[in-house]
Amino acid sequence: MPGRRPLVITLTMLLGVACSGGDLTLPGDPSGPTPGPAPSSAPTTLTAVAGDDQRASVGQTLEQPLTVQVRDAAEQPVLGVQVQFAFEGDGAGGSLEPATSTTDAAGHAEATVRLGDQPGEQTIVAALTDAPTLSTRFTVTATRGHHDGGGDNGD
Repeated sequence: MPGRRPLVITLTMLLGVACSGGDLTLPGDPSGPTPGPAPSSAPTTLTAVAGDDQRASVGQTLEQPLTVQVRDAAEQPVLGVQVQFAFEGDGAGGSLEPATSTTDAAGHAEATVRLGDQPGEQTIVAALTDAPTLSTRFTVTATRGHHDGGGDNGD
């Protein structure tokens, strides 16, 4: 059939062109795409990196969120780890939002704090949900008067 031969040749040529685009990567090909980040490894440290030692009036929200960083044994940030934030003791009516946060690509997790209704120091503990022995503490102070919410302003 003379009419089918040009069709077969055309299809063969199209298939050859489609496969020769240069973006075909075979396993083990050193010129292939760079692999994505390796899966996060086991966390070994939890460190407070921001938000400690803040002051604000009772019942107010602190200006800066409490921020922790989770790292592995190679000191690399660990992605996707759940960190729970909780007041030590009763928290004097304070709240944390969110109470559980998941680390981002930089290994950071954070929570916003609304201070309780009693003046004085309040301690917040951040701990890994799956490894509670990895923890760190933040100390914040609720004052009777008006403060701007940042740093150590005195009373």
